[in-house]
Amino acid sequence: ISNGAGAAIKGRAGESPELTLTLRFENGVFPVDSQRVSDFSSRGPSVSGRIQPDVLAVGEFVYTAAAGNGTETESRNRYRVVDGTSFSAPLVAGSAAVLKSVRPNLQVGQYRSLLSNTASPVVVDGNPVPVLSAGAGSLNLEAGLRAGSTAVPSSLSFGAGGGSVEIFRQLMITNIGTQVETYLL
Repeated sequence: ISNGAGAAIKGRAGESPELTLTLRFENGVFPVDSQRVSDFSSRGPSVSGRIQPDVLAVGEFVYTAAAGNGTETESRNRYRVVDGTSFSAPLVAGSAAVLKSVRPNLQVGQYRSLLSNTASPVVVDGNPVPVLSAGAGSLNLEAGLRAGSTAVPSSLSFGAGGGSVEIFRQLMITNIGTQVETYLL
């Protein structure tokens, strides 16, 4: 309903305490498999042979506001279900903003680490989804907020293909928590 109609209903309810109001929600639950990677989701490796994606976020069956022209006919259709990576990207960006507000003095790579290295594993039929399809797993902001350490870079890649190659990679692990930590590599 429109804001004006909502205000009128609220006013009427305040004037008549004996009045009974009934709210009817027309949309139901969407049965979505949280362990499924969307068909349209990008897969790795990247063109440079790096692990991609970093992390997964919801981008399918997103219930969101829809643009309308404000007419009464449109007022019933202000929300819709949509799909696309353009819907998962804001969830990741918003999660990064939450992390930055809670832990304001970290470096960009540390926020990336908190997002990807605390992701929940994606498992289908008891088998983990390959890293090049699911990255580190599904975005888990709560775990990112609780994390006590970061690793920069958040993942190490040694290229794609066969053969013998000597590659040096540097990793910085930082304790950002309040407890003493021991790391075994």
